[in-house]
Formats: sequence, C-alpha cells, structure tokens
Amino acid sequence: MFRSIQNVTVLRLATAQALSMTTMNINIINTALVGVLIAPLPWLATLALSLQFLTSMMTTLPASLLMARFGRRPVMIAGVLISSLSSFAQAIAVLRGDFVLFCAGGMGLGVALGIASYYRYAAADGVPMALRPKAISLVLAGGLAAALMGPEIAKRTVELVPGSLYAGCFFVAAAVQLISIPVLAGLK
Repeated sequence: MFRSIQNVTVLRLATAQALSMTTMNINIINTALVGVLIAPLPWLATLALSLQFLTSMMTTLPASLLMARFGRRPVMIAGVLISSLSSFAQAIAVLRGDFVLFCAGGMGLGVALGIASYYRYAAADGVPMALRPKAISLVLAGGLAAALMGPEIAKRTVELVPGSLYAGCFFVAAAVQLISIPVLAGLK
C-alpha cells in the first residue's frame, strides 16, 4: 500500500484528472453542435475540436520541458487556468456568435489537455517502482468519473443561459476547472 503522502498525491492527481476529463467531455459533446450554429460554413463545424486535438499534440513536448524547468505543480496549475479561461472564452464566443474566438478557446483547451496528460506520470514518479502501475491506474480511473459527470453536466446545462444554447455548458466547464486549483496546489 502507498504511504500516506503518496496516497494523497495519487488521490489529488486522480481528482484533477477527473475534473480535466469532465471539462474535455463537455467540450467534445458540445463543440461540433455549437460549430454548426456559428461556423461561417457548414464544413467548418468541427474546426474548433480539430484545433483542440492538434494543439494538444503540439503541447506535450513543451509542457514536459516547462515541467523540468519550473516543476510540475506550477505548470499543471497553469494548465488548469488555461482550461478555465479557454472554456470561458468559448462561452463568450457562443454568446457573441464569434467562431474565431470559439476556435481560439478550443486551442487553449488543447494546451490544457496536453498538460493534463502528465497527471499519470506525476503519480508514477511519486511512488515506489512496484506501485507505479497501480498509481497510474488510479489516476486514469479519474477518467471513468469524468465519463459519468461530463455528459450529465453537458445535458443539464444546455439551456442554462437563457436565449443562448450551449453557452452554459462552457461556463460550467470553466467553473469545474477552477476546482482543480486547490487540488493541485496541495501537491508535494
């Protein structure tokens, strides 16, 4: 079994993973639907989502270099802030019908997703070699919680903002990410 501080670290990273993936699930569910409503051309409806995944892939190497230089905690907290601001920007974009801002928000979420992909590695590094597979599994189990929370939040917040379909989903996603700040701030 993990030592107490290792338990707390793995639990914190699993919680951050659940919150991050919840935001990504909300985004994946709603982005193409919003794209259909605000894209200037129908074939651009999934551009914001495509940019999110492209940016995520492009972020992983720079994120690891930043973590090596400044430590994981500040970079992970920066990722959470980027995610929250990007979700907020997407909500504002929905309210304004601004497709370019919506795509920029998608790119920001990609950056955050690229950073969040390191939660499992941080958990593995914080435990003895024999316990690494278990630590990684526990952090990735946060994605299972997100699989339940994300769609439910997305479904219940579609009409949260009167007169603007889907804006509420992105406002709630921004708030969900802010919960991760104290969770990650307590990492040793």
